[in-house]
Amino acid sequence: MTDQEKETTGRRESPSALARAFIHELRRATTGELATLKRAAGSELAASTGAMTTFYAILARAKIWEPYKEPMLFLAGTLFPLNPIKGHGNLGTTMRRIALSDNPDRRIPDNIRRRFSILIDSRAKTGELAFRLRQCVRLAASKQVGIDWALLVDDLLAWHYDSRPVQRAWARSFFFSTKTRLPEHGEADEEH
Repeated sequence: MTDQEKETTGRRESPSALARAFIHELRRATTGELATLKRAAGSELAASTGAMTTFYAILARAKIWEPYKEPMLFLAGTLFPLNPIKGHGNLGTTMRRIALSDNPDRRIPDNIRRRFSILIDSRAKTGELAFRLRQCVRLAASKQVGIDWALLVDDLLAWHYDSRPVQRAWARSFFFSTKTRLPEHGEADEEH
């Protein structure tokens, strides 16, 4: 699969080495380090008090030196202690599991649909993404639904792409279950 196909489809074979290394070091972090990061959940790196040294120590242990990626790594690092439960799939899949967890009729409730819609329309530079993502991570924790943290790191690092591949992939995962058969390109919708 080419990089262009990955961007178009939103699929990846596995999380990047950088994301895996970062999450590995977060999982190895001390209780004190995680508590420090948790207190800074959703804040910006430059505005964080006390969490900056902890964050850079974790980056150093993970051997990550890519300054332009630090804001999104910091966001993921501060949210991780809120819900360290391992999950599978992108955040659209996580939000779908949340939506259907207490829902016997298997329909996505309007409040979860609205929350998800606001999340994928959020912009990182305004701080809205951090706020909305923190809400979703806490909701997942309250429902005991895990998060694929390495995939989330990669997704956050690609959040700003003009073609919005992450947001599109999340929307696909949220609205279509893995059992849903999608029509092939050009195939007529027989219900309409």
